[in-house]
Amino acid sequence: MALVKKKQEDGSVKLRLAVDFRALNSHTVPFNHPIPNITETIDCVGNATLFTKLDLAQGFHQIATHSDEESRKLAVVTPDCLFEYKRMPFGVANGPAVFAKLLQILLEGQSNCIGFIDDLPMFLH
Repeated sequence: MALVKKKQEDGSVKLRLAVDFRALNSHTVPFNHPIPNITETIDCVGNATLFTKLDLAQGFHQIATHSDEESRKLAVVTPDCLFEYKRMPFGVANGPAVFAKLLQILLEGQSNCIGFIDDLPMFLH
């Protein structure tokens, strides 16, 4: 675990907690869900006349852990305490696939919006 500096768009710097989940990831059963292909995503925009993109910043943190057992597996030891994530942190093996699946469910039936990693490209034809 370490605090790392992350530069913001406005030039300011924020501290971000970085946790090494390699040990946990090596024992994680993979959840396979396809991440959208960038070429296919761009092709969907096609001849759109208007488009934008929403950035789902910190999107993983919107997904709650399912149980106390999951939270314990994500525990981080600090000099002062034990911190257990109650929401999915960055760095866990299945994070991108779980988030992609959630976006697929949420956007089902939407023809003018696609979930891509942590972005929502939106367009009008």
